[in-house]
Amino acid sequence: MPEGQLTISDDALPACCVRIDVGGSHAGSGFFVAPGVVVTCNHVLRLGDLSSDEAGASISIVSPTAGAFELLDTRERSPTDEDDLAILRVEPADGHSFVLLDTGLRARDELHTFGFPEGYPNGAPAGLVAEGWMEENRWLKVAGGQVRRGMSGSPILNIRTGAVCGILKRSSDPSQALGGYAVSVRGLFKLSPTLSSANLRHHTTQRRNWFDLLPANKGKMLLAQLASGPASLPDQLMVISVDQTGPEWEVSAIVHRRARNGTAWTAAAPLGPIKIDLNSVRELVARVFRDWASREVARVEPGEQIRLLGEILSRALLTSDIGSAFDKLIANTVRGWTEIALHFADVADLDFKEFVQLPWEHLYLPQRGNLSDVYFAREPKLAFVRSLLPAPQTPEPSIGKLSLLVVAVKPSQGGRDEDSRIADDIDLIVADLQRLQTESPESLEVKVIESPGHSGLIKEVTDSAYDAVHYIGFGRFDAGCDRLALSSSRDCNAPDFADCLEGAMPQLVVLQVGRGSETVPADLAAFGPALLMKHSQAVVAYQFPIGRALTQTFNAALYTELAGGAALEMAAQVARKKVWASDSEGRAFLSPAVFVRNPGGLRLTPESPETAQRSRVGAMSGHA
Repeated sequence: MPEGQLTISDDALPACCVRIDVGGSHAGSGFFVAPGVVVTCNHVLRLGDLSSDEAGASISIVSPTAGAFELLDTRERSPTDEDDLAILRVEPADGHSFVLLDTGLRARDELHTFGFPEGYPNGAPAGLVAEGWMEENRWLKVAGGQVRRGMSGSPILNIRTGAVCGILKRSSDPSQALGGYAVSVRGLFKLSPTLSSANLRHHTTQRRNWFDLLPANKGKMLLAQLASGPASLPDQLMVISVDQTGPEWEVSAIVHRRARNGTAWTAAAPLGPIKIDLNSVRELVARVFRDWASREVARVEPGEQIRLLGEILSRALLTSDIGSAFDKLIANTVRGWTEIALHFADVADLDFKEFVQLPWEHLYLPQRGNLSDVYFAREPKLAFVRSLLPAPQTPEPSIGKLSLLVVAVKPSQGGRDEDSRIADDIDLIVADLQRLQTESPESLEVKVIESPGHSGLIKEVTDSAYDAVHYIGFGRFDAGCDRLALSSSRDCNAPDFADCLEGAMPQLVVLQVGRGSETVPADLAAFGPALLMKHSQAVVAYQFPIGRALTQTFNAALYTELAGGAALEMAAQVARKKVWASDSEGRAFLSPAVFVRNPGGLRLTPESPETAQRSRVGAMSGHA
């Protein structure tokens, strides 16, 4: 940092912070988030055992740089002690500073805070580290630093993103004053839904107070990301749910529509339940699919394979009123895109587990009326996923680079040509992923570890939390269980693999497998539910080995779209379509399974202007 240059941590943050006194005694800290709007902890206002009326008359808001502010009213308070937030309205002073808010946070992020501990009436800084979520996207545990009495309500600045991501709540151990707990900014946005847009609006018109203190490239990127809208989200969502009543299966559906330029969803009346015959689907598909995929037996032409398979699956789900509603959805998709989510009521049940792993991405509907054929795995305006939960949820993306850990595991090369070829292919796939970082250093960072084993993988994800983990290796189906290798000599099943990542579960896990020389390959769709139940937000999993060149095509498209802010569902669909377009043979098995915890659009980064423009103009072709 050049001498004399102002910084966010040392200059901008303290200027935004205030001391809060209650009944004439120091009670805590707070900070400005907009002109005349101060955030603190609700418990700070209750200190001194004053009633609400007495506290309101006895609260003082003092800035060491701007003086005292007159309290007008308490605008909002959290309904529960767990969130412990309060928003105060004060008489605004001309030109006072306020923080930039953003939800972006990863375990091990370097943090900075400024508050007013006892004995420091003019405030004091402290350095912290994000230790991890105690409750996902709600409560954060922070380590290091001196968190002392009086600092409750202080802002927590994320050095990586350049924005405030949380509100300090209390120390973890008052006797030691080391580390503490914080409330996510998401809780603040939930308490005051208009605060996010108001905060950004003021910062874009008064950039000198925050953006101009950031390095030029970082400030420009941050501003572009925060200003991006939700254009890349689906406009329509159909959730198809499968349940079982005794020996009979039934299917129901709900169509949701997204508010224009927003993230709120409105649900239509439910359709069904309708009784269906899934047992015949199990008999027709489950046995045949693994046989085709593992032995590459070309019993019929590949295009005919996918049509036969897809029609079996489609007739089971898209029946009666549900099929009619689906036809209306895709016929009316003029701009934007539609998401179809398949939800199973109980993925832990053995019957459900078997159906979850069927190759649902191969759904196919032949031409009907004025609609053309629909191949779910290649439609440009239709994204198909399997969801753990039926309710749509659209969390805001984090700002900053997409952080990716690549886990590469090659078979031991004991002189077998096949194993050597697999190892060479994995090296080339990994090199391609590293090249993506070189081509887009401002939006993607990639780290590679090889054959880490269980303990090595646990340590890596815990020490340096990642947005996404990408596994490329080999696996096998043995004794009724799908397994993937974490070293050349040791493999693990789905629950064990999920346990390895649980300490700092990434939002996205991508699982790709090469073909072993003498084994039936693993179907990594078995790993999807286990990872989602451990709170990953999404899983992309190969159900069978795909050749190196097509894997490289898929990866390049997937991460380019994700880094540009596309929703995971559509990023995967774009990647599937590129694989389809680049392959003239074997199309029956080229559609990796996509699992999401909640449907509705998962973005890992805010959309770029290019992604937003593409989404808004509806550049992709229609269905009619």
